[in-house]
Amino acid sequence: MNTRIPSRREGPALQKRRAARRAAILAAGLDLIGTGGTSALTIRAVCQSTRLTERHVYDNFASRDALVAAVFDDAVGRLVSEGLVLYYAGEAQHQEPMSVLGQALTTILQAFEQDPRLVRLLLIEPPAEPVLRERFDAFMNTGEQLIVTHILRRLATVEAEDRELAFIARALLGAVVFSISRWATGEADVSIDEFVELGLDLVRGIIDRRLSL
Repeated sequence: MNTRIPSRREGPALQKRRAARRAAILAAGLDLIGTGGTSALTIRAVCQSTRLTERHVYDNFASRDALVAAVFDDAVGRLVSEGLVLYYAGEAQHQEPMSVLGQALTTILQAFEQDPRLVRLLLIEPPAEPVLRERFDAFMNTGEQLIVTHILRRLATVEAEDRELAFIARALLGAVVFSISRWATGEADVSIDEFVELGLDLVRGIIDRRLSL
């Protein structure tokens, strides 16, 4: 994580250039990891891609690992932001949780379809890269909490212990993530609409069996 505090003497123009460099470095990182895996991301490769110097890179990221983590966080942040926009829009329109979940899942699948680099960065590379694995685990934990709070508790018609809800959320999220990785790499021949329908059926089936009267 970059903790550099801009100097008061830095004017808007300089801060804008710094922001542009950081964005270019993150974009290069996504391209390198998304096409060649984490082993392809080196400081030299980033410099060659962006035509920036090593000093520019290290001015924004303390190390290669910090850059790898930032690339992952940036991609996740963009996906989560889109999901939150859908969620709050659905809340404002009093939509059913399953409807909002379907829209969020559709948005994620469309993002993966439009930019296959995200698939490799977010789903394929983390198991083999310690820095990404740590980030991925944190992302999954957050996802589980969101499923418990905004899906399971809102749809359950019977009392359930926290540990049971957490287990169900983990199982659902794991199944969806695994299925997305297979779908994104062409191993599951279904459309986005079919994927979402099957995914929602899975959620409904577990809720009906375990959390309904």
